[in-house]
Amino acid sequence: MTPGSFISDLVNQHTQNDIVNLSDLVDKLGIEQVEIPNGALKTFDKGRMVFSKGRPVMAFNASCTNAEKNTLRAVMVAHGLLNPDRLHKQGFLVDEFYFRELRRMRTSKEIMLATNIAIPQSIRTEINSMRFDLGKYASMSELLPTFVSCSVSDSSVNFILENCMGMLNIKNPKDMPLLSNILN
Repeated sequence: MTPGSFISDLVNQHTQNDIVNLSDLVDKLGIEQVEIPNGALKTFDKGRMVFSKGRPVMAFNASCTNAEKNTLRAVMVAHGLLNPDRLHKQGFLVDEFYFRELRRMRTSKEIMLATNIAIPQSIRTEINSMRFDLGKYASMSELLPTFVSCSVSDSSVNFILENCMGMLNIKNPKDMPLLSNILN
């Protein structure tokens, strides 16, 4: 099984009524989720993902809305899959300014993968339709509207992950830190 097909299957397993349960998906990946009390992070920091005690940990600022947390979940999983060395060495920090720049990063591999993780294919194919109510879907799925608007209908998890595995010289999906504990 390729990493892309594994992630696609995982998204499908955690999708009900066109909404991905990102919290459960992150749990399935073995990533611990914690909330950091107000004041423990800088004012503009929304979340961080680091390796602690051999395990990936997502930490959310207590002031985050559910939409911000779900967007963070998708973005940080994508970053972790595409940048395993950085995750192990320093981790990722997402701040308020990152959220403001989402639209500009629409075609980056991280955002394309993140939207593929957070938004099922059935919605991604509809999203550019004039009849699609982006605000309603963002509200129902508890995602930031700017993040939902970044979805590209023709992007593919397989394409993104396979290309990144080649760039990272990863031959086996089991060598990807966020997938290794599930695939072993």
